[in-house]
Amino acid sequence: MIARLLLARLFLAASVSSLAACLQPTDTGASSVSLDGRWQYSAVETGASGGTMNGTLVIGQHSGASFQGSLEVTSTSAETGEIRSLAGSLSGSAAAIDAIDFDVFLELTPRRHVAQLVGDTLSGTWVRLSDQGISASGTFSARRLRQ
Repeated sequence: MIARLLLARLFLAASVSSLAACLQPTDTGASSVSLDGRWQYSAVETGASGGTMNGTLVIGQHSGASFQGSLEVTSTSAETGEIRSLAGSLSGSAAAIDAIDFDVFLELTPRRHVAQLVGDTLSGTWVRLSDQGISASGTFSARRLRQ
């Protein structure tokens, strides 16, 4: 009986320790990728509706590999020619120069960006998901602006 009680306590202690480890942040420290600054952002939507976005991406507030910032763009519809100004926040992580991902919140549904950094240029793809799947996608690039 005592052996069972000790075994049960040991199992409970191991379970609690495992759960506590899972709840810890996985960020292992400062990233070697430097993304701070202002970037000239350009994106193209692929597919039938098309469209472009051009503006300024600002990245700052690092915490390990995580970062935050903002994006202000002018969006031009290829279908209608309508021009809209959009602005929103972004957050993401940069684990390595070829593993940068961030979400931009310009509208109700964020756009997920996945990129790599070569020199002072970020380039990659973006996708906006809806309940039915991918609602829009395309490519983007951002060139760091030197001051």
